Formats: sequence, structure tokens, C-alpha cells
Amino acid sequence: MVPIINTIAESSLGGGFVDWTINYLSGKEKFYGGICNPSCDQSSFFSVVSNPLDNNTSHKHKRNTANNYQDYIHIINTLDTVGDSFHTLHSLLYDCEHKANQKMYSSDMINSFNKNKFNIYINAAEHSHFWLYLDFSIGRDGYIYEPFKDELDEWNKSGNNEIWDKREVHALCKRPFNSRTINPDLIKNKFDLNIMDLFNTFDSTVYELFNYLELQIDSDRFDNWSNVYHKWRLQHTDRLRWVWYFDQIMESIVNGYSMDLTRFNIDLFHEATIQHVLIYKYDLNLKTFGLKKFPKNTKDLHNLLEKNIHNNLKNLY
Repeated sequence: MVPIINTIAESSLGGGFVDWTINYLSGKEKFYGGICNPSCDQSSFFSVVSNPLDNNTSHKHKRNTANNYQDYIHIINTLDTVGDSFHTLHSLLYDCEHKANQKMYSSDMINSFNKNKFNIYINAAEHSHFWLYLDFSIGRDGYIYEPFKDELDEWNKSGNNEIWDKREVHALCKRPFNSRTINPDLIKNKFDLNIMDLFNTFDSTVYELFNYLELQIDSDRFDNWSNVYHKWRLQHTDRLRWVWYFDQIMESIVNGYSMDLTRFNIDLFHEATIQHVLIYKYDLNLKTFGLKKFPKNTKDLHNLLEKNIHNNLKNLY
């Protein structure tokens, strides 16, 4: 049976880049891909591209993509019929996304993972600032990402559906520092790849991954891979800076220090995270009625602070 290398990650955590890295740095010329990949018309052998980057994604690499258990089984069964030195697939944990207070997963899928010799789990500690990396920006106009639909529906029924109301219900409902993935102990045979390692130091630690996979890195390809990796990292700079600077931003708001917020391209969901921490950690809130966008400096936000008016909230921090 041909070994299958399974990269397990939520969307936007770099699983596609890791899948390409394995195929490219191992020296492969072709790989079998496109199974259950919505951007592919069919599955077949594809050439391993020298650069997978397409805007902010690695979608030029036509990986096999399992969005659910049915996809996963279909991919495994298909790959079992195709000869090669090894196969790769990217298991997306969509069942875990957008449910900040729940850990949702298929036990059948987990049991199937455990039949693999090689699983790569892109993750972080259950409670960590690293999860701020998934603190997606959402727009103030047009489509707005709604991870708390039930709560927002109730809120909207009250007639309070202005942008400042929407920001506040996000602040009350979201759990920005909680893992939205599965219990890592459920996957028995895995290589743990921390989010920040992948996005910051992977050019050094990729060797550890290849040792786990029992593969050799093609030294002739490493320089090009390293250049692509650094370009890929730059595409995620805003999200990384949000993780790194968040504590300093909160400290500046609470204490009235001056800090320029325009550096961080803050949007509605980021604003909700700030408001969330003020409410749950400091028992404070902001005078946001009529405030469509946060001011550009933390000192101005400090001047909007008021006592939290929401009662009987669970102490989260």
C-alpha cells in the first residue's frame, strides 16, 4: 500500500502550503491530486509547481482536499488505486470552524486518521494568543462573516442592527483565544506543527518534518522553496502582527497610552476582539453608539471607556 501523508488543519492555517512543500522538497516531478478539490475539474497526475502562490493562498498546487469524512474516504479509496512513492492530502477541519465554543469533529474521521502512518497536525495550545491568527477581518459593508448567526438573529429581532450593535454581539459571543480544532490527543500518530512555527521558522524546522516523514529534502530545490516560503510569510504579515501586538494594544487602551492603530489594518472583527477583552477581562466597555469605525489611536479609545453594563457574564480570564 502506498503511504499517505495527511495534513490536518483548519482553513487558512497553511495546510495547502505544507502539502506542496512535501511534494516539492521531496523531489517529486508529479503527484496525484485534485480529488474533492473544488478548483479542479478532475483528479489526475499534476506537475509539482515550483511556486504554488496565488494571491494569499497556495492554490496553484492542486492538492487533494477532504472537507468531511465522506471526502476523506473517497480520497483514500482513490489513492489506493494509484501507484506512487507516496500520496498527500489536506484534511480541512471545517466541522470545527465558526463554532468558537464547541469542539465538533467526526469520530469516524479521527479513527481513519489513526490508521495513517503519517499525520501532520497544524495546531496550537487549546487556549493561546496564537488563535488570534484566525481572527478574520470582516467588512463593514456587503458580505459580513457571521459565525454567531443565532445570537445575531436574536439581536436583530430587537431592532438593534447597526454596525456598532453587530460589533458588540460579536464581542460578547466570540472566544478569540480558544482552540477551534480537535483534541490533539485523539490523533495518536502525528507530527505537531505549531501555527507560529509554520509561519515564522519553518525554513529551519522543515527538516524535523521530513525526518518524521522518512523523506530526504532535495537540496537542489531548497533555495527556491525558501524564497517561496518567505514570500508566503509576507502575505500573512497583518495576521501575525495582530498576534504579536495584541497585548500591547490592550495595555495602551486600558492605560491611556498612545499607539497608532492604523499600522494593523483593523477591521470589524478585530474591533470586536478588543471590545471582548475589555468586557470579560477588565469589566469595561466602550461608548460605541454611532461608532462605525474605531479611532486611529489607542488613547482615543481609552477616552471612550466606560463601566461594563452586561451582567452575569462568565469570568473568562
